[in-house]
Amino acid sequence: MGSPVIAIALADFQDRVRRYSFLITFLFSIFLGYGAGNGAVAMRVSNSRGLYSPAWIGTSVALIAGCFISLAGDYVVKNSVERDRATGVGQILAASPMSRITYACGKWISNMAVLLTQLGVLAVGAVVMFWLAGEEPHVNLWQLLSPFLLLAAPMLALTAACAAAFEMLPGLRGSFGNVTWFFLFAFLVSLPAVTKVAQIDPMGFQTVMNSLKPAAQRAIPDYSESFSLGINDASLKVVPGLRWQGIAWLVVAQLAAPLAVARGPLLAIAWIWPVLIWSAMVVREVRYGTRHLIACSPHSLWHQFPSCWL
Repeated sequence: MGSPVIAIALADFQDRVRRYSFLITFLFSIFLGYGAGNGAVAMRVSNSRGLYSPAWIGTSVALIAGCFISLAGDYVVKNSVERDRATGVGQILAASPMSRITYACGKWISNMAVLLTQLGVLAVGAVVMFWLAGEEPHVNLWQLLSPFLLLAAPMLALTAACAAAFEMLPGLRGSFGNVTWFFLFAFLVSLPAVTKVAQIDPMGFQTVMNSLKPAAQRAIPDYSESFSLGINDASLKVVPGLRWQGIAWLVVAQLAAPLAVARGPLLAIAWIWPVLIWSAMVVREVRYGTRHLIACSPHSLWHQFPSCWL
């Protein structure tokens, strides 16, 4: 399935990056990222912000990128399936041996590649913005870039999947699907508040707020546990003592699953799942007809053991 999926994804990606809609969205994303770097669009806690540390700038730009690219990017990457129908490519693909799953995976990867391209440029821009801000002398690339990988990228993957699914569902292909995505996006943003479950946080706002809270309580005497991301104004204060070091991702992973679940089903799955992979190792040569070739090679046993283990 790999080659057809990559072929579909690559062809779609090359077509989409040549469109004006991609260029417009791309330039506006850069503008928003620049706004986050110079303070025009700010991540604030109790009407204050911390020093522009690697974690602060990286998280600010990643949250802005995740929000805007997810909302606008859905409309940018849509219509690829409809274009296949209009040009007759869809009928050709339908007559080929390609499965629906292969076609859908190719569209999803293509959607994700377009969105991640924009995110990658903003990640590079965040490094430049940190250097231009000059408020923190030491750079930590993990704190600066991990929010793009662990906050924004998963949301873009979900957006890419929804865009592909909307195009393939009869009732969501047109304008109704566009309106539905707008309200679905708003619902995803508000999920932590609606469900009262901090782990259900597609956009990452609750995760950032929980990580910022201890540092803000120490540095801001009148901290009111408020967190927002929006246009800056003259009332925003810079708190030199607020030096946020970023999200402790290992702690987030540990807290994401309840203790009973982590000790029970998840631990059992973690032990059993590799068996499904390991059990096929001893029959691969028979299945693919390479048993005699491997048996004739010198020191085949000593070569096979390390390769299976790795």
